[in-house]
Amino acid sequence: MDDAPYFPFEYLHCYYLSLIPPVWFLVMNPRVEALDDIKNGRKNKKQSQWNNIMPATEDDVSRMRVGWACIGALQVLLGYLSFF
Repeated sequence: MDDAPYFPFEYLHCYYLSLIPPVWFLVMNPRVEALDDIKNGRKNKKQSQWNNIMPATEDDVSRMRVGWACIGALQVLLGYLSFF
């Protein structure tokens, strides 16, 4: 099961990320496209990471940074709103 697909973040963080659809698709679409390429026998053109044991490309790292920044901003916003 080590080569099975993984979520890019923990389950709760993926839930937060799904609250912002453009960011969710930015992070998840390359993973889904890579799996689709593998399923159909095509070579993954972008070499996108779809599990955690594959080496991350620069594209993967930049998408992860965007994801972490949005998760952090959303947690700060929800924390701020919880005081009202």
